[in-house]
Amino acid sequence: YYGFQEIDLVNGHGDRCFGSTYTEWLDQRVPDLAERFERKKSYPHGVNAYTWELPAEVHSSNYIAARTVEFLENHHKQPFFLHVSFPDPHYPFTVPEPYASQYDLDDMPPPIRPISQEDNMPPLHTQVYRRQNTADIHPDGRLVDRIIGTPPHIYSDFTVEDWQQMKAIYYGMVSLLDDCIGRILNTIEQLNLMDNTIIVFLSDHGDYLGDHGFYGKGLPYNSVLRVPMIWTGTGIQAGASINSIESTLNITPTILDLVDIPEPEAMQGTSMQAILSGTLQDRFSVALTENDDDFAAIRMRTLTTQDWRLTYYLDEEFGELIDRKNDPDEMHNLWDAPDYSAIQQDLLNRLMREILASID
Repeated sequence: YYGFQEIDLVNGHGDRCFGSTYTEWLDQRVPDLAERFERKKSYPHGVNAYTWELPAEVHSSNYIAARTVEFLENHHKQPFFLHVSFPDPHYPFTVPEPYASQYDLDDMPPPIRPISQEDNMPPLHTQVYRRQNTADIHPDGRLVDRIIGTPPHIYSDFTVEDWQQMKAIYYGMVSLLDDCIGRILNTIEQLNLMDNTIIVFLSDHGDYLGDHGFYGKGLPYNSVLRVPMIWTGTGIQAGASINSIESTLNITPTILDLVDIPEPEAMQGTSMQAILSGTLQDRFSVALTENDDDFAAIRMRTLTTQDWRLTYYLDEEFGELIDRKNDPDEMHNLWDAPDYSAIQQDLLNRLMREILASID
């Protein structure tokens, strides 16, 4: 675990979370766990959304918050680095009351519409949307989904109300997370640690939540790639916003910079200390996103700039070029548009530079 001195791993999502300590803890508190799983039911609308049949206090987010508070109370008199990772919000979409009823599906904003043939998106998008030719054969003979993270469905069957129900449950999952993070922040304040603790809130990815006709992740839309990055602590300007494109790769060098620890060799990313402190208002930067696994049929690299998003697919004839300023919903692919060939070539060159710079 890369140098961590204490580990309590909670894996999985929703009501199917597990871990060496959490599973035993859960079994002790819910002896009829298997029977409760059998009682859960799907909502009248909703995609992979169903009722939570366990006590709210045993939700993984509440367990993780309690373990975090316990750690802070036991270690607050010495310097520490604490990585707190919540499995939710994530599909499957399920959350206990009162969070499950906190948001009404009719109040949820409808998603961005699915792409159509006129949008000139790669055929891959339509294939995943209609579940046509969505799996390739792995060298070992297994069938693997072409896009890992977008669960295989006939998405064209889902209604706007389905997406709104899913989103209402997802919002409830976020509210539960908010309460859990509030408990952690209150503990930091009660222990008088707020003035000398750096806190970073982020996520590894987003979710389509119905945008473009999908849920999950995998395709390089903004709803998946754009994630929160919120900082507070000594040396960080309060109330300021970061307007440049920044990457999660920049988090580690920034933390090291803020606590005055030299970077080790081959560190990726660049420090954001000057931006966070307010001494630098803006800077030109880009984000490189890699999406592949050894079992994935599709391999892609995405470059995001302030104005453009370019996605290159390995060994495919198609690609994506999106005008982020004039097409914020990412509906129109300019990859094959002759008027944008110079911009495409410039971004491909920049993508190559970022890939090479990331190899050390």
